[in-house]
Amino acid sequence: MLLVQPENALRTALGSPFSFKAELSAAEIESNSNPILSIGVPPLPVFPPQQILPNPTAPSTNIFTFIVPSKINQSKSKSPRLLSDPNLTVLQTKMPAELVQAIFGMLNIEAIFKFRRLCWYINECLTDIQFAKIIVRRWADVSDIPACAQIWFVLPTNYRLACAELWRQGGLKRNELVNTNLVGEICKDIGALDFLQHLYLSGIKLIGSIPLEIEGLVNLKHLILEKANLSGSIPAVFGKLNLLEILSLSSNKMSGNIPKEICDLTSLDILDLSNNKFEGFVPEGLWSLSNLKELHLNNNRFSGHLPAKISSLSSLTLLVLHNNEFDGPLPVETKDMVLMRADLSNNRFYGPIPDSWFDFSYLVSLDISGNRLAGTLPEFGKLFELTRLDLSYNEIYGNISSTISNASKLTRLNLNHNKFDGKIPSEMRTLLNLITIDLSYNNLVGEIPKWLSELTRLKTLNLEMNYLEKKIPKNIEFEDFRHNQIEIFDSAANLNWIKTIIQEKTIIKQAGRVIKTITKTKTIFRKV
Repeated sequence: MLLVQPENALRTALGSPFSFKAELSAAEIESNSNPILSIGVPPLPVFPPQQILPNPTAPSTNIFTFIVPSKINQSKSKSPRLLSDPNLTVLQTKMPAELVQAIFGMLNIEAIFKFRRLCWYINECLTDIQFAKIIVRRWADVSDIPACAQIWFVLPTNYRLACAELWRQGGLKRNELVNTNLVGEICKDIGALDFLQHLYLSGIKLIGSIPLEIEGLVNLKHLILEKANLSGSIPAVFGKLNLLEILSLSSNKMSGNIPKEICDLTSLDILDLSNNKFEGFVPEGLWSLSNLKELHLNNNRFSGHLPAKISSLSSLTLLVLHNNEFDGPLPVETKDMVLMRADLSNNRFYGPIPDSWFDFSYLVSLDISGNRLAGTLPEFGKLFELTRLDLSYNEIYGNISSTISNASKLTRLNLNHNKFDGKIPSEMRTLLNLITIDLSYNNLVGEIPKWLSELTRLKTLNLEMNYLEKKIPKNIEFEDFRHNQIEIFDSAANLNWIKTIIQEKTIIKQAGRVIKTITKTKTIFRKV
């Protein structure tokens, strides 16, 4: 798929064409029993396959040449039989190019491999595909997919086409290149691989954009071009790949809008455009792809609202939109969705959180942090599978709902940097799987609950910047109680608690030099 050499690079490397002028009668040919037939012409050059392209499986002495007599009993039909003679290894003469093409067109490619050398005249006479097929089959095992994938990237155009034809004959369905050192652009004759069903090009250094000729891959089901240094926009011709099930262009340098033709990919299961520079509105039809299971648009510059028709994504289990510029209220109608993971963090959504977003029976993780959401917290309806909830950095106010106990599998709860008030609900004592609780930077009041010591899996509790008071419960380690009204050493019972100040240093280097040091202080209360 990469063109990293000019098309004439191969022939230039091998030398200038030879000119042969010899005539040979049919009688002379048929009476000659020598394995090498030489009729008064200059010595022929020897072209090791290794000079064409590396072939680690081919022996270093495996060389060949084709030279065809100009007159073979004046009969095309007899020529293939004669050329297939196992005793004949070199032929040399000159004949009309049309006849050479006709003769070699009738031959089985395998039958030609016995020849040891190939003259440039025959090279010029043969069609490009005929010649390239001979070369490719000589030094490449077309059933070896990884090797052929590498070969394709360094072949001149005609050789790529020949390789594609041989792959088609061999029933190849998949081509994969991952984390190689190849550099170049996706060649425009990629459409010749119309038989491919899976194309993976990841972790390589492509140059330029995706060519329009990719529309020729009409049987493609999986197209993964991740971390490939691609630029440019998404070609509208993608809409013609109507069998496509997975399209991933993640982690490139692509830009522009999503073309509306993407909405024609009704078989699409996974769409991943993350970590690029895409922008603008998401085409409305994209929210109606009922077969879509995963949608990754994170780390771009997409904008606009999430429409009500998002509920049409009835198969969607993973919705990842973080770090964009989406705005507007969250859609209310979600009853037909089966979301398992949703990350809408660091956008510009505003308004209340609809009750329907707390009613997903299969939801495991919900992150809507870093937005402008306001209003009160919905009731925890059917969040029975929820393990992670992050609503931090919003403007949500009111009490923490007592129905939070419905989320019995919760391990991480982040409600920091909001406007919650009231007490920490006692119903949280049933959340025995909690590992992290961050309720900092709110307006919570009352005592720090004694039942916190019952949460045996709890490792981090951050209550900084609230209005909590009274003593610290025993048997638990707390982090960051600064700026609360906590009595630490007021009784003999609390003398067993020690206050530890930990300084963490982060060193930032550039070109091996320290340019910045960040020191972070933590206050830990620990029972001894």
